[in-house]
Amino acid sequence: MKRWIKLIVLGLLITHTSHPSVFAQVTHSSENEEHLTTRTEESSSKSGDAIKDFSYEEKNDWPAESSSDSTKQQPTSESAERSIQEQSLEVQAAGEGTSSNPFRVQNAAELKEALKADFMEGQTTHYIQLINDIVYTDDDTQFEIDKNTVLEGNHHAILYDGTRPASVHFRTGANNLTITFKNITYGNEQYPDSSYYGILQATNSNIDFTVENIQYTIRDGGQPFYANKGAGNKLTLTGTNRFYSEGATGGEFNEGFEDVYFAANSQTSIHNDTSTGSAIFWTNDQRIFVEENAEVDITFSKRYLSYNKLELNVARGGKFTVNGITTSINSATYMTLVRAGDFTMNFAQDSIGRFTTEKGRGLDGRNPIVYANSPYYILFDAGQNPTSIINSINPTFHRIDDDGKDYSIEYLLNQADAVQKTLTNNVTSGQSLEVSNSDIENGQSLLYTRNVSVDDFWGSAQTGDAQSEINTQITQWTLPSLKQLEVNYKLSDRTLYSVEDIYSAEAQESIEQSTENEAGIQEFALQPTEDGARYPAEATQHTFSPLVGGKTYYLYAKASTSGLPGYRLESLWVEKVIEVPAYVNMTFSTDHLRFASPIPGVFGKDQNLETYSVRNLGNVPIALSLNEVITNSSSSSEIALVKQFTLRDQEYKMQLVAENTLTNQKITWGPLIEGEVEEGQKMQIDPYWTPGSQPQLYIEGEYSGPLIGPKDVSYLFKFTYRSIQEDQ
Repeated sequence: MKRWIKLIVLGLLITHTSHPSVFAQVTHSSENEEHLTTRTEESSSKSGDAIKDFSYEEKNDWPAESSSDSTKQQPTSESAERSIQEQSLEVQAAGEGTSSNPFRVQNAAELKEALKADFMEGQTTHYIQLINDIVYTDDDTQFEIDKNTVLEGNHHAILYDGTRPASVHFRTGANNLTITFKNITYGNEQYPDSSYYGILQATNSNIDFTVENIQYTIRDGGQPFYANKGAGNKLTLTGTNRFYSEGATGGEFNEGFEDVYFAANSQTSIHNDTSTGSAIFWTNDQRIFVEENAEVDITFSKRYLSYNKLELNVARGGKFTVNGITTSINSATYMTLVRAGDFTMNFAQDSIGRFTTEKGRGLDGRNPIVYANSPYYILFDAGQNPTSIINSINPTFHRIDDDGKDYSIEYLLNQADAVQKTLTNNVTSGQSLEVSNSDIENGQSLLYTRNVSVDDFWGSAQTGDAQSEINTQITQWTLPSLKQLEVNYKLSDRTLYSVEDIYSAEAQESIEQSTENEAGIQEFALQPTEDGARYPAEATQHTFSPLVGGKTYYLYAKASTSGLPGYRLESLWVEKVIEVPAYVNMTFSTDHLRFASPIPGVFGKDQNLETYSVRNLGNVPIALSLNEVITNSSSSSEIALVKQFTLRDQEYKMQLVAENTLTNQKITWGPLIEGEVEEGQKMQIDPYWTPGSQPQLYIEGEYSGPLIGPKDVSYLFKFTYRSIQEDQ
């Protein structure tokens, strides 16, 4: 493209038109089936197990109710004894037990009265609120709930000041009840114990027990949930719950509730390191439901996750993680997921399952049957232990989805050194694959995972004044985890593979091995944040700039993640071909080109009054040439432009110089006379980002004299410029 520029020299100055630069920059349902929970533990039963027999003897000789002082100041055992002596006093909780006017209780005696109060006409549920921490003693136990009840703790505590953690404290007294405990703390430093029979012992059938926002930190008697008989009992956990059991005379997390629901969007943390009981879940037929986006994290030192049959169901977005540890309280060397009976796991879309053991001998027990319906990943791993993770179990993976994504089975030989191998890189829809210890070479970790992929990305060229770039962004990707996205881009002025199929192993290896150490290749890596937070799509944006115009570029993108312990999972490289058009434009300084010459004599660069420069704003090298010199009407008519002095009477020899001191390039036009300039030298001006993009212009020459006073001259220079490619 050819451009014209006019440059005017006025009275020893030049004017021109300037070109400014532009820069851019749930709900659930279940069938209630009657099951009688029994224990068939091996001969090495513990004393705690013997204490906790499944037979239950109804007692009609419960101790009479006793009143106690307000526990706002947390009464001592002495104050509790005093309250027993005052049990003849009338106790009355404020309120009516309705949702709008609940019973408001401040001590154990008032709580007992509220629990056994009769319904008013038309009432179906008792509503009770704690207005103080409740501290109860062995004489206050046997709190019975025989009506539908909502117990709102208002973040107060229910605390046990006694010595009988193996006795029943709270229990049901009727069938077909719906009971909710919410916003309650159990245990503190002063009162660290509770009941081996749980927050509420469900002794009847069809008990629907819900806990919400429970903080449970118990030493002795540390078993949160117990249902010893009755069909159709269901436990639901909602909100945010934390259960920390560590001590003696403490058993399972759940015993007897066959249906356990972790409600949608709930978060539950379970830490169980107690000396009695062998499993976290102990029923004949355990069914666990992790609903949509619920998270369950279990750490335990017992041998068994479930003592008998287990069906684990993890809904969309749910997360179920288990970690088996060895402690001084429980030193079992195996972690057994299921001791006896069928072991089935169902993982829905975007769900996660992780089963980790820090014990010395990996996982054993029943073979898990895994139904995978578009999960993120299912991981069995031995942490940092150098042990075979599945030395005595053979998991079977059934892929039941048809989501169009790729899934693979990976394993680690040495997790500490991250020696990663692939068992299969494509588990097809409908395929079943049983994995043995020999299949993974006694590996320490086994992973069923959704493969990483770049599903959509774009790249576009932008050019303008001092702008020549390719912008890119990954707009959609697939990861087996919500975190730890890493992105790599490569840009080249040539294709980085020679075979036809970019997805072939040969092409992928060629792209991978091409680096910016080679001419014409640029690289960029977006690393994950330190805390592993997920990147938004906009954060994957990158700009390659500056780029030479008039060329074809090849853009490559890859996503990867190191968010799973020991594994690095990578997508295939994908490609886009992008043209960056040539952009041609120049700008001249806004000041005039002024100079002063001696009368008479030679003058040069030092006699130019200002620095005057031109700049290439484009993305290609351009050739600048002087085409014509025109004398302006304001120029002194007494001064004549000449190539050589003849008369030496007010003759003027003038040359225009273009010089780039950074590149040591210099050309001279002239001596100049009015009219067209013969085609001659051209100044190459490199693109805007280079040292050669901004040469200076100045006037040099000689004035013949004689000395007759100052004279003003004014000339117009006309230039042309075009890309070097066009000029050749």
